[in-house]
Amino acid sequence: MESMREHSHPPPKNFRPITVSQYCLIWQTFIDRTSAVTDTLAMPQAPTIPLPAAHALRKLGRDLALARRKRGISTVDMAERLFVSRDTLWRMERGDPSVSMGTLATAAFVLQLHDRLANLAAPATDALALSLDERRLPKRIRRTRP
Repeated sequence: MESMREHSHPPPKNFRPITVSQYCLIWQTFIDRTSAVTDTLAMPQAPTIPLPAAHALRKLGRDLALARRKRGISTVDMAERLFVSRDTLWRMERGDPSVSMGTLATAAFVLQLHDRLANLAAPATDALALSLDERRLPKRIRRTRP
């Protein structure tokens, strides 16, 4: 058998052999483009919430942490009372939006702040709803004829 070199064409004058790293990059690109396997380990998407809501959660978390410290409750004791890990407690106190509403409500209960939570969206204190109600009132009320 004759070798391949005897029948191959000579390389062009400006030909430069590629480096190993260039070869690996080309091969990885080929694999990426031809691979039919989908990425099942995609990074989880963090919930996106409006910026004012994120600021409110951070303030709520700081306030809950301050209330806990003023009452002399350690993070270990508070986490036990909430039936969560200390990591979840720390995330709640940082205002992480992925902490459940039940955990926030339980924290308010443990700190004896649950009455304020219950009145968070009370109709009597909802300024926007009250102003909208005022605009919807009729300018005059006519008596209906019998």
